[in-house]
Amino acid sequence: MKTLTVILGFGVLGALAPTAHAAIAISYSLNGGAAVTCANSAASTGPISCPGLTPTPGLSILQVGAASNSPGTPALSQQFNANLQIINNTGASQTLTLWFSAQDFTLPTTPPPATYLTNVSTTTTTGTGTVALQSCLDGAPAGNVLAISASTFSTACTGANSVSQTNPTINYVAGAQSNDVFGSATIGVPFSMSQQVTLVLGDNTNLNVITSASLTPVPEPASVALLGTLLFGTAIGLRKRFTRS
Repeated sequence: MKTLTVILGFGVLGALAPTAHAAIAISYSLNGGAAVTCANSAASTGPISCPGLTPTPGLSILQVGAASNSPGTPALSQQFNANLQIINNTGASQTLTLWFSAQDFTLPTTPPPATYLTNVSTTTTTGTGTVALQSCLDGAPAGNVLAISASTFSTACTGANSVSQTNPTINYVAGAQSNDVFGSATIGVPFSMSQQVTLVLGDNTNLNVITSASLTPVPEPASVALLGTLLFGTAIGLRKRFTRS
């Protein structure tokens, strides 16, 4: 995953005022408290951001951003989220939950099933703790829910028209960690893409977190066979060229 591109992209996001009819949103909750929607937009692509969050004295988030390519393309639907420089100097462990959600995806269409890829990456300067990611697709006829709290995320991820996926929890330490999960998804349109990130932040933590989700069609067997033939032909050609030289 090209997380550096995502980081740079969100580094220039501007804050957007909340709108009455949101189609992309960012919310957060501290230590199980009420969810607060800090940014939303009626344009489901975004980008949106919540700069300069201080959920409690000593806990700060430089900037949180989100964007999507809703309504998607025949080849890809995608959602990006970046949580830049989360710092916990409260003197105690804090649990921060963030929700990212975008609606109104109509492509790619399934069936056949598409490949569902979710990613979480962390870069830590100091501190220890955990980062857990759960992602879901929520589609028609009763779905396309914008998940902005624990209850709406649960609704979006447990319905008959949803697909849920969980990444392995990262036990972060100084350095970089990342993991991908690949799954298979069949979903009705329109559908929403949502992610819930739960961070257990030890004291003296300085952490960056990037998450993303994408849905791509599975190549048809004929396309896979054609690609294999082309690669094989290229390999034979290169071998002959090296042999002659």
